[in-house]
Amino acid sequence: MYQVELVETVAKRTQRYGGSATEIKAEIVTDYVVFYGRALKNQNFETGYFDAFAGSGWTDTGSLEAGRSVALRVLEAHDPLAYYAFNDISAQNAESLREAVEDLRQRRSQQNIATPVTRITIQDGNAAIRDACAWVRESYSRRAVIFLDPFGMQVDWASMEAIAQTGRLDVWLLIPTGQAINRMLRRDGNIPPSWRARFDTFFGDPGWSDRLYTPSPNLFGELDPERVAMEDIERYVIDRLKTIFPPGAVHSTGLRLIRQSHPQFLLAFACANPRPAAYSLALKAADHLIERAQRP
Repeated sequence: MYQVELVETVAKRTQRYGGSATEIKAEIVTDYVVFYGRALKNQNFETGYFDAFAGSGWTDTGSLEAGRSVALRVLEAHDPLAYYAFNDISAQNAESLREAVEDLRQRRSQQNIATPVTRITIQDGNAAIRDACAWVRESYSRRAVIFLDPFGMQVDWASMEAIAQTGRLDVWLLIPTGQAINRMLRRDGNIPPSWRARFDTFFGDPGWSDRLYTPSPNLFGELDPERVAMEDIERYVIDRLKTIFPPGAVHSTGLRLIRQSHPQFLLAFACANPRPAAYSLALKAADHLIERAQRP
């Protein structure tokens, strides 16, 4: 499973992540939120941003200075949204993030710049997802972006279904295809019952093994299960998202994030809005950001 090393510094509680992939992910989500705010700015919508696994507010990717997390970058971006909700299961991370948000609020206040309403909670990420779904359902005029960046396979499929059913959330989801899924899919297919249960909950499909393993003849002519390639794992995840979001509203490939020459994650995008005009615009923006990240 993907682990995060916490590094205590004098002023900031940083989390050590995976280098350039972390920066790419942060740029994509931040730029999408900026696009989102501008696209809906004059349409009488109350817009929001939710981060269910927000972390401490700071990242350590190996440089001398701590970097801002996605949560802080989004909050500092131009054309702010009306409401922000950050969550982390760690009380220490949440407190660090709260201090960073308060510091930003004070600096902006000195420049006579208002900081939007920002809520920070401490709970399981799936509970935070339910909160996001409830928020957009409270008023038809509410629309939001939600970012899901778990450390492993913590996002339940029921949470993804809830997002899709709102019809009002755009979601960026980081899927640990290489870090957790590929490692838990043992080559011989002998997966412990507890891991199988986790896969059932994560994929929402007890038939996942039929897609992620293929029969292969052994030396005795018998068929043994053989794990599929990374491309097939990624394709299966995208196909699963397509079963719950509106037709045409899931990015066809997502973005593969690589660390040390090995695929580690898939950054997927989907729009829950069933209106073709809405999800076409959202996908156009997501596609632009993904293509930009893929350039040499």
